[in-house]
Amino acid sequence: MIKRKHMVIVFLVSCLTGTLLGIGTTGSQNGIGEYDPWKDLDDDGWITIADVSAEAVAFGSYGDPTKNVKVTYAHYSWWTEFKLNSTSPSKSFINDTSGYKQLTLVVRMNIESFGCELYFGIWYECGNLHYLYDTVTLNQSNNSIFQTYDIVVPRVCIYFHWVTGNMSVLLSCYVTA
Repeated sequence: MIKRKHMVIVFLVSCLTGTLLGIGTTGSQNGIGEYDPWKDLDDDGWITIADVSAEAVAFGSYGDPTKNVKVTYAHYSWWTEFKLNSTSPSKSFINDTSGYKQLTLVVRMNIESFGCELYFGIWYECGNLHYLYDTVTLNQSNNSIFQTYDIVVPRVCIYFHWVTGNMSVLLSCYVTA
């Protein structure tokens, strides 16, 4: 009889222990097992005892709560001004856009003679293949554009072609990740 009583107690203790351990390992409590990059002090992708001990050493301290954050160079921009006329009818710019998502263009045609007209196109370059993405015609009544394009290939070509008149063109590009 005593053996049976001990067997029942051992069984109940085992079930209770298994249940308690199961709750802790399944992550059913809020916040357990979720990676928080602000708690990963050495930025190695793992929250280890080194991160925890650094927090323990700093426990109770106080000061400025600002944390330095590394910001990667997530954009670049450039601008240029050039002239187009019958002796210099075209100009093109090729941009390495690998790793970036958007290209914003600001184009303004400064009219130097009556009847100016300018055509420009955005080409995607992929290896030896070129795909026309968009075309715009600027003239005296519509002499500027502000447009954002999604980048789908690593190189974008901006091509300008003079149609009539004398003009200077201001081109500004802003590429973002």
